[in-house]
Amino acid sequence: MTIFFTADEHFGHTKIMQYCKRPFASIEEMDETFIERHNAVVCPKDTVYHLGDFSFWNHGKYLS
Repeated sequence: MTIFFTADEHFGHTKIMQYCKRPFASIEEMDETFIERHNAVVCPKDTVYHLGDFSFWNHGKYLS
């Protein structure tokens, strides 16, 4: 069993590609790439700690 730490994936956050100059053509490409890379390394019995900013979804009425 291995322990992993990660943060700031920002799944679903389209503007993060611009803010952080992430090299993806779309949010779907970014999310899929992160998931593929995660699954290539992390095994079922491993532990992953997500330390913050895991995802972002625009819920409209909650955002200005």
